[in-house]
Amino acid sequence: WPRGAISGNVIVGDRGEGSRSDQLSEPSDLSFDSDGNLYVVDSGNNRVQKYPIDKSSC
Repeated sequence: WPRGAISGNVIVGDRGEGSRSDQLSEPSDLSFDSDGNLYVVDSGNNRVQKYPIDKSSC
């Protein structure tokens, strides 16, 4: 959320096992690339999930 905002958009959830991007099971690490995209190690779902960041809204 932008500084001072009282609402925003949730880009990462925690809904347990599953293949949807908002379903994280045992997230264990995260990182950002040089473009600002977020990567989450989703251990319970055996994947690394990428969340593109829209810089025009950040």
